[in-house]
Amino acid sequence: MIGANPERQRILNAFSTFCFEGSVTLPLDELKRAYQSVCDPNVYSGGIHAFSSTIAGGGKTTRILKHAASMDNQAVYARIPLREAITTRDLIRRLKGIKQDYPVCYHFDVAPNVSTEANAMLFELFIVGVLRDRRAVRTTDDIGVFHRRLYDSFMLEVPNSPGNRTQTNLLSLTLAIPNTILPVDMSNLELHTYRVNSTGRISEDFDDKLQFVCKYLKAYADGVFQNGGDFVDSNKHLNAAECFNIINRYSHMAENQLSWTLFRNFISFTYEQLWSIHQYQLLADLIQLSQTVQELQDIRILRHTLVALVLETTKDFATRNIELNLKQEANLEEYANRFKQIRTWEQSKHPIPVFSYDQDNFGMKRTTGFNLVSTDPQFLDRFIHTGLQSLLIENMMDIKFSFRQCVEKEGQIKAETKALSLLKSVAGRIIESDEQMREYNDMVTREFLLNTDYVMTEDNLLKMFAIIMRFNHNLPVVICGETGCGKSYLIEYLCKILDYSTRRLAIHGGYTDDEVENFIREVRIEAEQSSQCTFVAFLDEINTCNSMGILKEIICDRFLDGSPLPDNMKIIAAL
Repeated sequence: MIGANPERQRILNAFSTFCFEGSVTLPLDELKRAYQSVCDPNVYSGGIHAFSSTIAGGGKTTRILKHAASMDNQAVYARIPLREAITTRDLIRRLKGIKQDYPVCYHFDVAPNVSTEANAMLFELFIVGVLRDRRAVRTTDDIGVFHRRLYDSFMLEVPNSPGNRTQTNLLSLTLAIPNTILPVDMSNLELHTYRVNSTGRISEDFDDKLQFVCKYLKAYADGVFQNGGDFVDSNKHLNAAECFNIINRYSHMAENQLSWTLFRNFISFTYEQLWSIHQYQLLADLIQLSQTVQELQDIRILRHTLVALVLETTKDFATRNIELNLKQEANLEEYANRFKQIRTWEQSKHPIPVFSYDQDNFGMKRTTGFNLVSTDPQFLDRFIHTGLQSLLIENMMDIKFSFRQCVEKEGQIKAETKALSLLKSVAGRIIESDEQMREYNDMVTREFLLNTDYVMTEDNLLKMFAIIMRFNHNLPVVICGETGCGKSYLIEYLCKILDYSTRRLAIHGGYTDDEVENFIREVRIEAEQSSQCTFVAFLDEINTCNSMGILKEIICDRFLDGSPLPDNMKIIAAL
């Protein structure tokens, strides 16, 4: 390879008399063999590999984290986005921003509409081994050059796109380097979780939540609860095939829509609900209070009934609102038409299970109550007949809250007071066991409601429930509506009653990636410095700017600057 620039014009002059006619194009198979020698681990690199999947959420990130965890125990993980307007200078700046004290696993997160110039950048970095910014003012400076080290590894996450457009048209280099297409099947189910800490190290832990949910649902499927039995955890772990089949059975996902992201959402949501059912002592106490054989039979299967109800409520949180199967060939117009069929808010009953908690004498959280909120007053009747509902209500188990009916019977303020109490329960607040303290808290809530001009409706209440549930499990939250319909007001009101600190960025067409990054960076610093508080970063009008790459990274992936956002920082977007 011969390189030249204006400062070394002599090299160009020396070759100016040579004329190369025609060109030689290497077949893809030969290119692959040539690249393989460079990309193989422990030869000229620590490994260079591209990962794609048959559907969005197919496990690309998890596979890369698993690779990083398998490296030297001192290795550092670094996530670097390749966005729409990526430049050589920007890529070098990000690469050199990673500490080089230890081996590094670089995770390139490719945007669906990445610039084709990324091909040349990655060729120089991977194959040549040196990435250089030719527009650098002083070529002798080390600022404009990045040298790839032999023991670092580079993993590319190729996004799903219609017709695999990103990989074939925009980033064709990934077809020549070693690449793996990840299917969503039982052979790829991970029984471990991988998390990135603040130092860039990967922690690998056995997924106890996955095991608990799958074992509990296995007991449910075996009829243990239907026969009045209780869940007894065994020390024997379920294997990947058993877990996959159980989740696939109960997660409401169509066969061609299976996704590890949706699997994780399902596990996260159901774990909290099933654990609350598992430690609900009242379910056992009610057996002693039954007065007839029928009541005894109904109460014995109540645990089974609650599990069935919880599984039904997962549809709003662990399934797609649109069918999007990228395994089939389809043009952009066909994919656009699919979004016209997206499930709207009005097409769901939005059942929300609400468990309330207090603390025992040892300060441990325990379940003390259950309620169900839905736009359909008869939703609960499908699971618990009215006779058993009456028995539960008689034993201080208020299981069906209807905001509309409460307003009609007790008035707006009383209904809102009860609604806010349920919202705080969903947010994980502990209910005061002391009756006087509960009355005092209700009085404070009523004072708050009398001094606010926000009027709650059943529809807004359910939207608040949905937002909090997504906050709890770090699911993306995007709200839609016409300008002036009250999106910002709803968020501000919700955060005020939960005592969350809100930071709002009103985005417009002139906003750049750097401005969005700087805003999120400032909120993250606040969240890290005040770990006991919850901060909400509200990105308003995100559809007005051309920064979809950074917005996807923040809202969906919860990453910025190569590291995850803290759990006490929540992201909500509006368009």
